[in-house]
Amino acid sequence: MSLKSLSLFVLFVGCVAVGCVALSGCDQPKAAPQKQAGEKASPGKKVVAEMTDEEAKTAAKVTGEKASAESEQSKSGDAIAGGTECMLGSGALKVMAPKDWKSVKPSSSMTSFQFMIPKVDGEAEDVSDGKLTVMTVGGSMEANLNRWYGQFTQPDGSTTEEKTKIEDITVAGCDVKIVSLQGTMTERMGGGPFAGGKMVERENYRKLVAVIQGGELGQHFVTLTGPGKTVQANADKFRQMVNSLSKVK
Repeated sequence: MSLKSLSLFVLFVGCVAVGCVALSGCDQPKAAPQKQAGEKASPGKKVVAEMTDEEAKTAAKVTGEKASAESEQSKSGDAIAGGTECMLGSGALKVMAPKDWKSVKPSSSMTSFQFMIPKVDGEAEDVSDGKLTVMTVGGSMEANLNRWYGQFTQPDGSTTEEKTKIEDITVAGCDVKIVSLQGTMTERMGGGPFAGGKMVERENYRKLVAVIQGGELGQHFVTLTGPGKTVQANADKFRQMVNSLSKVK
């Protein structure tokens, strides 16, 4: 082979080698660029932060409390569903009594509706069941409060007025006063609040009264009376009944 031919052959082999290397480089994947420290995530990309054990416990507690509250609210809403409809006065207003309160014959001609509320576990065997009455009664708020104060005495010697709680709310456009009394209650047997009869003292008693001031639609009392634990156990249902107040179309 001549010197010129040998030179051309070497040049050809070199070119082929360079081309193969170039082609091989095209097939290699490019490395992803590394994120610099402090660089923010690109928009649209979801970043999941890891919770500490304390944060996870707090989140679980909040979720559990929310579920419990929703469950109790659902139960409370069911309390009067399918209950007894109680028309007030001339029938322009009504409330719904909880379905598990037993309707009984009123013990007084002044009482429109009366319900028996069984005493709860933990009450003494010799105490009576609780009762709820619905009636339309006149008289000023002050006069009625003084009458209720006179029904209770306090074991510590304080006045019942000092221990009484009064809350003002509005339901169906009517002003309602929720009166809560407790102590040793003096009650007449066999009749309503204005009837004659034997007087008996009942220790650890409570009375919840919703005074519905309907103006031209009359003044109405929804009253829950009974042993302290029994009244406390039914306080939410009592409130549910009061909040069911509505005007009859």
